Amino acid sequence: MTDTLQDLVRRIESATELHSITRTMRGLAAVNLRHHEIATRATDAYEAIVEDGLQVALREGRIERLPVDTADENVPTALFVFGSNQGLCGPVNRHVITRVLEEAAGITQLVRVGAVGARMAAELDLVGRTPDTQWDLPATIEAIPLRAEQLLDQADRWRNEHGVGRFLLIFPHYLGRNQGYSPIMLQLLPTDRDWLEWLAIRRWPSRVIPVYDMAWNELVGDLIRQALFVRLHRSFAQTMASVAASRLTAMDAAQRTIEERLTNLHRQHHQLRHSEITKELLDVTSGFELLSQE
Repeated sequence: MTDTLQDLVRRIESATELHSITRTMRGLAAVNLRHHEIATRATDAYEAIVEDGLQVALREGRIERLPVDTADENVPTALFVFGSNQGLCGPVNRHVITRVLEEAAGITQLVRVGAVGARMAAELDLVGRTPDTQWDLPATIEAIPLRAEQLLDQADRWRNEHGVGRFLLIFPHYLGRNQGYSPIMLQLLPTDRDWLEWLAIRRWPSRVIPVYDMAWNELVGDLIRQALFVRLHRSFAQTMASVAASRLTAMDAAQRTIEERLTNLHRQHHQLRHSEITKELLDVTSGFELLSQE
């Protein structure tokens, strides 16, 4: 076998190994995506329970007891930006960065930026929005609650130490397997007053209205914090689902490219091998004819 033929064999072996890796990564992405979809639906169900609790606590005009907590675009603002830890997940981080730059252009006082995901932190640094703090994107669904609590604690510190009055979340919102994702912005704090007023006047689905025996201020405070926790939990779950879906798409494209490359390499190998065999046969035939003439 000539050196050229040996080189083709090595290329085929390398492409075959790479194809096996991408197939494995695709399988993992598909499994993770399924788990994240389930977590997103579970978060929606839990949010409905929290909203029911707030509805009971705020009905019959009791919402007027809440302090008016509003913040315009001129107050000190902080961003929590969600992305991936690693690469090989398509352009999801770049799409989120584009949304960050669009939103940041309209913020008068952007005083703090927090990044979720090591790759997202690097992307923010490249566009001149170096994060003040960063966290890794959770690797599992079970790790989301702890990370959400960490972001809430960080928000409390920034409010006390830097006077931040508005917190915004920017993350890739998962739309579905066929729709992909879309980067969106969601206000975490202050709590949406219109949303609370809508809950206060919403019709209760039955004739039996629940009662409670704990202090009203404590109840409402705990429920609002749970509502904030749910928003953060959903942001994590949506980001993880978007990253998994983007990685699945990237691995599909990589698999197709590698398969096309393998097909071309096998064709070249067969052609070259056929040429080598033909050359060897011609040499044998020529040698036989020469010996016969002698």
